[in-house]
Amino acid sequence: MPKKNSQVLRLTKGIVFPILLIFFLLLFSGCSSVPDVSNPNSPIRINKLYKHNQKVAAVLNQLHRTRGAEIKGLLQQVGLTFPLTEIKLIGIKDIQQLEVWGRNKTSLQWKHIKTYPFTGFSGKLGPKLREGDKQIPEGIYRIPSLNPQSSYHLSLFIDYPNQFDLKHALREGRTNVGGEIFIHGSDKTIGCIPIGDFSVEELFYLVGWTKETNASVIIAPYDLRVLPIVNHTSLYWVSLLYADIKRALQPFHHQ
Repeated sequence: MPKKNSQVLRLTKGIVFPILLIFFLLLFSGCSSVPDVSNPNSPIRINKLYKHNQKVAAVLNQLHRTRGAEIKGLLQQVGLTFPLTEIKLIGIKDIQQLEVWGRNKTSLQWKHIKTYPFTGFSGKLGPKLREGDKQIPEGIYRIPSLNPQSSYHLSLFIDYPNQFDLKHALREGRTNVGGEIFIHGSDKTIGCIPIGDFSVEELFYLVGWTKETNASVIIAPYDLRVLPIVNHTSLYWVSLLYADIKRALQPFHHQ
């Protein structure tokens, strides 16, 4: 073989063989150094979901490290996998409890995960009507956002007033119906639902990994799953509201 061809062959081997070696090492090692973005448990997923709110992402990733295994264990105990597809919260005012229900896309059945006691309470039974009445709203609400910088550790925003609230406020000439209602930590409240710092971390984590758009809350004066509708106010529409709440509660019966 001519000397020039021999040199080219040695040079080619010196380049190609290391490249092939690296390729096969990555292939059979599963590329362990590369984050698995498709993994629903990967923090990369949270960074993508909350790319416009990195403060929420930072809190969720911190909770993932410190309390993730414990919270996933709660789901496993009731036959659910993490993360949930949908979350429903049910607040019962007279007994001051917040129930957490969830389901996965593989099953349509809602499962009860946990019940948190309120750590504080204000107002009385009946809907919220105006700013400063100290009432916890009653109705069916979404959770449009999470607040990682709450004065009460962490909080979940409730979208009061909703369309139902605004429609009846307009009819009655009530122009200042209030707002800024949250589920939060601590034990202080004026019209919100406090559940303590430890519990709100669990809820913030579950809702955050599920994504807020798949979480909602039903707030009832008392347990309308088992008790009849009784309107203790002079407002006719409260009976209509309680009928809506009663229908919304029907899928959520304890075994």
